[in-house]
Amino acid sequence: LHPTPNFRKPFGRRTYSTPSLKTNMGALFTGTIIFLILTAVAYFLALVTFRNNKDDQALARLCVLISAVCMYIMWSTCYLHQLYPIIRPVKVMGH
Repeated sequence: LHPTPNFRKPFGRRTYSTPSLKTNMGALFTGTIIFLILTAVAYFLALVTFRNNKDDQALARLCVLISAVCMYIMWSTCYLHQLYPIIRPVKVMGH
């Protein structure tokens, strides 16, 4: 009989602590409110800046809204990825 090799199981017990999702939703909520406020300000500026030309105004409003949505998705994805990384850190024993 051959002895069983002592491999570290990748899905074993956690050796690190992660913040709970409930405690970190405050920052995500705050960031969402900030994005909404900044989007409203940019939307208002687009309305005021292009008030004489309706075609340019429509294009500016569309650009503001699409940009805000894309930036919010990117920010929230990066923020949540920092909370719960896909690749877990490995604690090396004895170093």
